[in-house]
Amino acid sequence: MLKVGVVGNMNCGKSTLLNVLLGCNLFPSKHVACTSVLTHCLLDGGGREGDQAGECFVVNGQEMVVGRASVKTHLKAMNEAVRTNRAQDVDVSDVTVHTGACARLQGVVDGTMRITDLPGHNECDLPSVQQCKELVTSLCQCLLVLISYVDIEAESTVAMITSLARDAPHLFSMEQEFPGSVMRFAITKVDQLDTNDIDSDAEKEVAEQIMDLKWRLRDVFRRHHMLDRFPSFADSVNIFAVGVTKEVSAGREYPYDWEDLFASISKSHSLRVKLIEARKVHCATQVYLPLEGLLQVPSLSLEYPVLAREVLVQANSQQRKRIVLTALSIGSLAAGGLVASVAWAARAAALATAASQTATATAASLAAASASATAAAATQSAATAAGVAQTIGAVAGAAETIAWAASGG
Repeated sequence: MLKVGVVGNMNCGKSTLLNVLLGCNLFPSKHVACTSVLTHCLLDGGGREGDQAGECFVVNGQEMVVGRASVKTHLKAMNEAVRTNRAQDVDVSDVTVHTGACARLQGVVDGTMRITDLPGHNECDLPSVQQCKELVTSLCQCLLVLISYVDIEAESTVAMITSLARDAPHLFSMEQEFPGSVMRFAITKVDQLDTNDIDSDAEKEVAEQIMDLKWRLRDVFRRHHMLDRFPSFADSVNIFAVGVTKEVSAGREYPYDWEDLFASISKSHSLRVKLIEARKVHCATQVYLPLEGLLQVPSLSLEYPVLAREVLVQANSQQRKRIVLTALSIGSLAAGGLVASVAWAARAAALATAASQTATATAASLAAASASATAAAATQSAATAAGVAQTIGAVAGAAETIAWAASGG
């Protein structure tokens, strides 16, 4: 299951954005904090068998509320209960909503992605809520961070980035490995920059303001001391500008960077197996490194080298046994080769002797048959025969040398 966390400070438009992603008006979007309600949206199409898609709502696996209107009412009631008991450190409610997604995200509605609405850094000061946020953030493989366009350089934004770098450093590391698929920032409410003027100069001015907002946010990343260990993060992380207009809410039109945001979420879904494994590797590394340091404590180093030497001695002994067995195997092959070499050497020597005798007889016969006319030819034939004999003798000598070397000299 790919876990995507959505986090932002209070009044950043998080609930409104989630409603756009889900394609329905499910989350209450008043300007109040959702404090200790942790909502998981499982994108599986929603509903039990016989229910309409997106209609199933589960709380702690016990209570079930069906119907979008009922779900929204129930969430409001839970939030109100938390605000009423704000002085008490109440337990965090864990809510799961089985639902679908907007038309642009239908490709991810297969039950393998879960979007979690996380409490913002400044939404609630209850210790249980903050601890829950820290834990859930550390479990995510992806993160969508929302920042209002008026809070780019606010202290609350810097504090939120600090908490993310502290609670989920694996996300910053994974972003270096999977650029554009792990962390993404959305500058919200940019529709408020639009004056509704159809003049092209006004549109250009809005576009320039959005570019300036993105540059300023990247500058915040560059100046943040906890991001120094991720040198490429500030320049490579995706920043989207989004605003919720009536057309966006109705799903008719997605201006600004909505389409790019949808594509980014779909990309994470396609890489979900690799992202899940990458987080496991990071967690394993975080466990291994402290243990490695612990095993190097001086009090332990006095004992373990002795055991290490014993292990090495045993390993060397096994290695020597393998070398001896290998040598015996090669030796048996060499012995067979030695016999063959001796046989070939003997045969070559016999051939050389026979060839030499034949060449001498041929030369004598030719010399007697024709002392004048064929003397030159006879001499050439004798030389040729002698050359053949010499060559065969050389081959025989080489065979003897090989046989001698195989027998160990």
